[in-house]
Amino acid sequence: MKAQDEKVIRKIYAIIQRGNNVEIKGTKDGGIKIFEVKKRIAV
Repeated sequence: MKAQDEKVIRKIYAIIQRGNNVEIKGTKDGGIKIFEVKKRIAV
């Protein structure tokens, strides 16, 4: 595993630990973008 891969995995893990969802999308140049999707709890 490359250092860059480990960095991405740590980012994803940090988002999940906060209780939010992760959305991963591919970019046109072949990379990936990571989005944090916050969970909304109806009260």
